[in-house]
Amino acid sequence: TPGLTLLKAISVAGDFSEFGDKTKVTITRGATGAEEVVDCKEALKKPKLDRPLFPDDRVYVPRRFF
Repeated sequence: TPGLTLLKAISVAGDFSEFGDKTKVTITRGATGAEEVVDCKEALKKPKLDRPLFPDDRVYVPRRFF
């Protein structure tokens, strides 16, 4: 989808579960395999930190520890 960002994709997928770590979300770029860690809590406060997603990118939300 053109214009898809990390936060939009997570929202469409049903948002974060109570166990998801919002501060260490990893985007793996499909074209290069490069990884980028995003703090989604900060991106919610500062939309310019929200990263665009491209075809074949993968998003991983790790489990947080209580």
